[in-house]
Amino acid sequence: MASTLIELIYHVFFSTKDRKPMICPNMRDELYYYIGGIIIKQDAVLLQIGGIEDHLHIVIKVKPTHKLSELM
Repeated sequence: MASTLIELIYHVFFSTKDRKPMICPNMRDELYYYIGGIIIKQDAVLLQIGGIEDHLHIVIKVKPTHKLSELM
């Protein structure tokens, strides 16, 4: 019996306004935890998150039924 496997993995990039260094090192863990909670609540999987003072990268795995625009 044939079956299909669909795996959607996205690399999402967020930047602060005007690329100002607003993400302080002492707040990163709390920010990452908060963003991870939002992603999990949307029934997606957070694979990796990281960044520096003016941007962050998120790698997520979503189901084919997700709309990326709604997730973001």
